[in-house]
Amino acid sequence: MRATAWETWRIYQQLPALQHYVLMARDRPHVKVYDRVDGIWSGFRVVREMNAALELFAI
Repeated sequence: MRATAWETWRIYQQLPALQHYVLMARDRPHVKVYDRVDGIWSGFRVVREMNAALELFAI
């Protein structure tokens, strides 16, 4: 992650209502998803397939 993306993530993770933080690459099929479950950020998952479905439980 670039420094600006990291700084943004540090701010966003403090928002109590935020359940998912999604980063998408512009030049390839690559999506990182950070999920908050029961108030705890549970790492991240990566989606790389063009035809993959992205499930966000809070939506």
